[in-house]
Amino acid sequence: MSNKLNEEFHYIECRDVNLLLEEMRKYIHNETIIEEVRQAYLYAENKHEGQMRKSGDKFIIHPLSTAYYLAQWKMGPKTIIAGLLHDVIEDTPVTHEEIEQIFGTDVANIVESVTKVSFFTKENRAQMKAQYLRKLFISMIRDIRVIIVKIADRMHNMLTLKYMPPDKQKIIAKETLEIYSTIAHRIGMKTAKNLLEDWSFRYLNPEEYQRVSALLEEDIEAREQIIDEIISDIENKIKDSQKITKFEVYGRSKSFYSIYRKMTTFGKNFTDINDIIAVRIITENVDECYTVMGWVHQMYTPLSGRFKDYIATPKNNLYQSLHTTVANKDGIIFEVQIRTFNMEDIAMHGAAAHWKYKENEKNVSVEAKQKEIDEKVDMFTRIMNLEKLASEGEEVEYESGMDKLEAEIEETVKSDYLTSLIYVLTPDGQVVTLPFGSTVLDFAYKIHTEVGNHTVGAKINGVFSPFNTTLESGEMIEVQTSTEIEPQEKWLKFVRTSTAKKAIENFLADKSQKLSEKKLFQIKN
Repeated sequence: MSNKLNEEFHYIECRDVNLLLEEMRKYIHNETIIEEVRQAYLYAENKHEGQMRKSGDKFIIHPLSTAYYLAQWKMGPKTIIAGLLHDVIEDTPVTHEEIEQIFGTDVANIVESVTKVSFFTKENRAQMKAQYLRKLFISMIRDIRVIIVKIADRMHNMLTLKYMPPDKQKIIAKETLEIYSTIAHRIGMKTAKNLLEDWSFRYLNPEEYQRVSALLEEDIEAREQIIDEIISDIENKIKDSQKITKFEVYGRSKSFYSIYRKMTTFGKNFTDINDIIAVRIITENVDECYTVMGWVHQMYTPLSGRFKDYIATPKNNLYQSLHTTVANKDGIIFEVQIRTFNMEDIAMHGAAAHWKYKENEKNVSVEAKQKEIDEKVDMFTRIMNLEKLASEGEEVEYESGMDKLEAEIEETVKSDYLTSLIYVLTPDGQVVTLPFGSTVLDFAYKIHTEVGNHTVGAKINGVFSPFNTTLESGEMIEVQTSTEIEPQEKWLKFVRTSTAKKAIENFLADKSQKLSEKKLFQIKN
């Protein structure tokens, strides 16, 4: 058993290749593979010879640190080598062909894709261009390792952001918060998400960052004592049962930015945030999770409506866990999360966990791995459809040189994917993900366009509500429809998602065209 107040991720600069290699040896026992990575490091070091970072460090520290983070996520040697080489095409005379010849097609393709994404970041940093977002998401669809390398790359950039001019710090931090931390969340990489959020917050709003930091420090000793007592009680309960032999119980720290967001978005005081104190219990299998949940509810008083079963109904970013909020005999409220060791791995590392190195895994294609993730992360399907349109459609000038398709991609990505999320349930228990602020109409259109077009309202947890009602996480939604109802112009005020807006606009446009054609026919006759 272990009491851990923070995840065991070492967010530091890696200045010695041996630190990287030792990290890899924790899960890769083939010294030939370790040597291949060392050779890739020597190759990158040679190619970046003479190049320096803004900090005054040799440039090689950056790709080495990127690779070190990838190794902590237990990524395979190809991904780690791509991390070591991710800047060589952009910053040195090295070509895709040379990398492919020396390190193989997989590595060369990842490096080239990361290079293209990086190019759009630098070229269009002042304003977020659709082309950049499109490149980013399309690269994820083809091989998610591209964005995993890019997230690791951005994590090191944030760690060294202090060496950039203040105006650049703000721009890069804003971009990191709006795009990279959100993508990390959407693909389930919680550790990366929390670090990127907190470091962005530090630069974007230093006064509020210091305020939250001070609030957390005020009663830290008392909170840690409470957490230790809760952990001890739960551990003793599990041990006494003699039914579960392998488990972990530890305290979970909440990120600065998540606390700040709760205080500002929901207008909460620091003392009103229930999950500042939180405990996580890890077991070997699902049956044990539900058994432990029963014990927790016997030991403490569960708060009404605060139990969520993300094991039976997983979130759309691969996440599974049981959540409950309870109170102890002293009235102290805290959150408990219960999941298996495998679920814990996926909860912390998300899509990266699916690419985790397996000693005996051979000849598994990129396509097979990617398909497994695509099926579980619903955000990819729509972007894939947009990319299909891009390859089939014509480029039409639209809004200052941006073609219509790119404008649609930008709107879709920003409004539907780069935003806070809620999770609601269908009557048959399926989880539906929507942007924060979505209404019954957004939910209806997410189910099907025809359902949305005829929506009169919905039963929310069994109670009828109008179609413009804003939804909250955990609610069960049953849409009510009528063939006599059809979209109206005012509906556009009540929807949050680009899917719903587009469907309503299309219906209104079709209706207008039919009325015009009818009038023209009447005039002619």
